[in-house]
This record gives sequence, C-alpha cells and structure tokens, in this order.
Amino acid sequence: EDVKNESHADTLTAVLKAYGGARLGFVYVEPYLAKKAIRPNDILLCHPDVGVLVIEVKGHGIDDIVRVAAGSLFVKVGGNTTPKNAFKQAETTMFDVRTAVERAGGPRSTSPIFDFVVALPRISEHEWNAKRYDQCLDRSRLLLREDLSDAHRLRLRLEELTKGELARLRRLTPIEAEHFDRVKSVFGDSAVIN
Repeated sequence: EDVKNESHADTLTAVLKAYGGARLGFVYVEPYLAKKAIRPNDILLCHPDVGVLVIEVKGHGIDDIVRVAAGSLFVKVGGNTTPKNAFKQAETTMFDVRTAVERAGGPRSTSPIFDFVVALPRISEHEWNAKRYDQCLDRSRLLLREDLSDAHRLRLRLEELTKGELARLRRLTPIEAEHFDRVKSVFGDSAVIN
C-alpha cells in the first residue's frame, strides 16, 4: 500500500532480493518517525551488513533530467526546469532517523552506522554516462538500473559504502544486535516487512 510507483516497487524488490534472507534485518516502506511528522523516506533498510540505510527513490527517466549540478538533478516539470536535490533530501532524512535512534539509546549507548543512497531505477549506467553525468555526481551514493537488477551487484555497491563508513568511524561492525529494536522503536507502528 505504501509503494507509490513502479520505480519505488522496483527498488523495493531489489532490496528485498539482496537482503531479504537475514534473520535480524528488516525493511520499512515510507516510515514516519513516531515523534516527528515529516515527509518519510522511501525505503529504510536495517541489516547486519549495512547498519541503517535510507534509500530515496526518484522515478525520473534520462530524458527528464536536463542537467546535474551541485548534487541537484534539474528535472523537467511541465514546461519548467526545477532543481531537485534528492541527495540532500535523503541525507536530511537519514540525520533525522539517526538523531531519533541516538536519543532513544541515551547518552552512553552506541548506535549503528547510518548512510543514504539515491536510486534512479529507470536510468541505465550507459544513459547516465552518455550524458556525462558521471563527471558531475559522486556515484558511490547513486544506484542505477544495473545496480538494482542484480542482487549481488547491489550488495557489493552497498558493502563498499559501508566499508568506507566503518573505516571512517573506526568500527568493526555496522550494527549490534540491541540496535535493531531501538531502530524499530523510533518508528512507532510503521509497517515493517520482515
């Protein structure tokens, strides 16, 4: 019911294929933080291999994007071109979730690793590179059609992101067993896909 469009459904299906077999992991679709009525993130993956990952899905095709600059996708809407910074949107949501989880744990507790990506499932890597957008935007936080159509490739892409964050924070694991319930608790009664 919370899946908004085909791009959202494709991304959710890819995430479930890549990470759906874990006993401790879970996926939230369009979750709202219990104590903050802001726009929800599209998909939240909480998994032993990645920690907590916010995924923002955009259904734009390559012809919808006029240009890419400073992290913004300039998208044709009607007759106008509108900048949309999906990366800032995903990052802001990720920080909101992280803040809520840290508050729920108290001042002496540890927290999982938090990260974010933007998914553009209607755009292939070839189309993206042909427009030279690969020169304008950090690909590490961007998932294109090929990344989402192959569960192994998706896991490798997200593992690279997680490894970088683990090294930066000097941590060995992205999430500990007691963090799962705390992450769930900040979303109240949001629907979970086990």
